[in-house]
Amino acid sequence: MNKRILSGGAALAVAVLALTSCAGGGSPSPSATESRGDITLWYSNVPEEKVWAEEVMKAWNAEHPDEQVTGEALPQTSDSNAAVQAAIVAGNVPCLVYNMDGAGIQQFVATGGVVNLSETFDDADSFIEERTGGERATGYAFGDQFYSVPWKSNPDMVLYNKDVFAKAGLDPEDPGITTYSQFADAANKIVDSGAADYALTLGTGGEYFWNWWDWYPLYIAASGGQQAVVDGQPKFGSAEGVGAGELLRGLIEDGAIPKQIPPNTWPFGEGNAAMFITGSYTVSALRNSDKVTDLGAFPVPVPDGSTASDVWTFADAKVVSLFSNCENKATAWDFLKYSMSEENDVALLEAAWQIPLRQGMAELDNAVFQEQPVVKEFAEQADRTTDVPVTPNGVAVWQAFRDNFIKAVFNQTVSVADAFTAADEAVKPLLAE
Repeated sequence: MNKRILSGGAALAVAVLALTSCAGGGSPSPSATESRGDITLWYSNVPEEKVWAEEVMKAWNAEHPDEQVTGEALPQTSDSNAAVQAAIVAGNVPCLVYNMDGAGIQQFVATGGVVNLSETFDDADSFIEERTGGERATGYAFGDQFYSVPWKSNPDMVLYNKDVFAKAGLDPEDPGITTYSQFADAANKIVDSGAADYALTLGTGGEYFWNWWDWYPLYIAASGGQQAVVDGQPKFGSAEGVGAGELLRGLIEDGAIPKQIPPNTWPFGEGNAAMFITGSYTVSALRNSDKVTDLGAFPVPVPDGSTASDVWTFADAKVVSLFSNCENKATAWDFLKYSMSEENDVALLEAAWQIPLRQGMAELDNAVFQEQPVVKEFAEQADRTTDVPVTPNGVAVWQAFRDNFIKAVFNQTVSVADAFTAADEAVKPLLAE
């Protein structure tokens, strides 16, 4: 799981800001964008994705002897955004970086460290919108401009252990769980029956990103696909946001979700939890497991009385950006598009069991859907996803919410409504900067 911790400090921020005057504002000169030659990139350090990246580079290099691409895995750190920020400061960030989340893009835009693709390349908008889908692509723009290309996603669904469901008396093939009350009833039935220690586990860390795999997909589903910030206004304290928080708090009060789990354990992967809100990378992680062998998935639940027929969720997408200090931007842009061809997208799916952000991915022939049909359900869900909004101070916005979420949902020292309203008030000045 590509999770990160909040890191960096005031000294780093000052150093980055000091570069703003010489970074070119993210819009390089025409001569720079026409330059061709060798480039470098960073790719994901997930083993299957490393193999994919090396194969793509090998194929490109065979066809482009004068424009060679070399790469290495992202630095071993739990915060890829901080690693990129540090590389910008040091002046050694590569041309392309794969596998970043969108929450940190604005900080690179503000310091001129990343190329404005929309202004720089005539085909940037059309490439992104045609591959990703126009409506879905807008969620990855900042100020109506693209500074990154949506690459792949791990749409959040409820992944469940069919064996545990059967032991609890739930239908493992058709659980019939679509609403909050049905979800809560099933969760309590699992624990009461003794079929598993937990119905569901949540990330209990205090870092900004943890709510992307519990509260946020529930909010997106309840709101019909809205992001957590709409027209510059936070929605944590909305009826949909509060309702999602109250569902999770209630399950903790019932004992269906633990407040803490033992360190260095993974209850779902060990067969001790029935459900996990996650993406298809978890299916890949369990492909050789002898403890969890029969998996199913269904969309995250929606509030009782909801009339939504197509449930939206969090994309958990990773993006690719082109950085301003790249000398051969024309080659970098062409390679980026090459790496996201239909052929290479299918190769990524087959290597990593993650879903490229390409329209109609679920209809493309590939070996994964035959080997593990549940992955196709994630591919079908991928067409109804949104991501973290690209806003000023994105990391700080989510950290403010996380702090209030912990108070209300885990510690239960304040009501969900009061905590989430406080989160809205805390982030409004951050969004206004």
